[in-house]
Amino acid sequence: MSSPSRIRALVLVGALCVAAAGGWWLYRRPPPVGPEPLPAPATAAAPRTAAPVTLVEPEPPPEPEPGPELAGDAGEDPPVDGGRQALEPSAPSVPVLQVAGPAGRAPGEHFRGPNELSGRVVDLSGEPRKAHVAMVEDGGSFAMSTQGDGTFKFQPNAGDLTLLARTEDGQVGVLTGIQLAQGEGRTDLSITVQPGAKVELALDGMHDSVRCALVSDGVLFNDFTLRKEKETTETVPPGPLLVRLYSGSGADRVVHEERSLILSVGDEQRASFWVDR
Repeated sequence: MSSPSRIRALVLVGALCVAAAGGWWLYRRPPPVGPEPLPAPATAAAPRTAAPVTLVEPEPPPEPEPGPELAGDAGEDPPVDGGRQALEPSAPSVPVLQVAGPAGRAPGEHFRGPNELSGRVVDLSGEPRKAHVAMVEDGGSFAMSTQGDGTFKFQPNAGDLTLLARTEDGQVGVLTGIQLAQGEGRTDLSITVQPGAKVELALDGMHDSVRCALVSDGVLFNDFTLRKEKETTETVPPGPLLVRLYSGSGADRVVHEERSLILSVGDEQRASFWVDR
C-alpha cells in the first residue's frame, strides 16, 4: 500500500474512532440540567363575600312613670300668681299677692298670728266681687286676692286693723275700726266696694325708695313702698286724700313730704315727689 493510501486509511480510522468515542460520551453523559421551572402562578384569591348586615332598630326609651296629676283641667297652664307660675292647690285657698312689712320689722310679722279675720267683698247691689284685699296697719300692709266668690281670710296677731278692697274695674272699699284681742277672731266681715278714683305716684331724688302712706278722712287705708323711677297707680276712695312719704319707724321715723289731693269718682291724678334728704 502506498503511503498516500495508508495515510487516508489512518485518517479514516481515526475519524471513526473519534466519532465512536463521541457517540459513547453522548450516551454516557448525565442528562442536561436545565433552569429551574418558574413557580406556578398564584391562584387568584376568591373574592370575599361581605357578611350580611342586619340593621338593629334602637329600643324606644322607657315610658316615664306616671306622676301625681295636677289639679285643674287637662291642657291648661297652672295659674300665674304675682308674676310667678304656681301649681294650683288641690284644696281652695287664698293666693297671696304681695307682702309689705313695716320698716324695721320682718315682712308680714304682725300679720301672721293665731287670729282669724275673714269675710266677703260685695258691690253696692250685694253681689260678691273678686278683689285684691289688703290688711293695713301703720308701717305696713299684707295683700291677697279673694276667691271668685269674694271671700278672703287672714290670720293676724292682735291689734287695730283696716281692710282695703280694690277690684280690677276701679271699685274700692275701706273697712276701718277692726280691733282684735289675742285669740279673738272675726269671720263675718263684709267690705262694700264702689266706684273710686286713681292716683299715679312717682318718686325721684336721692332715695331709691321710701314708704308711702295714704290717708282718707283721717283713716290710714294703704301703706306700701314707693320706688324711684317706678310709677305706681293706686285706686283710692273719692274725696280728700293725704299722701305721706316717710322713712324709718318709731322714734327714727322721718317724714319727707305730705301732700293733700281732692279726687272725685273717676278722677285720675298724678303726683310726683322729689326726696333729697
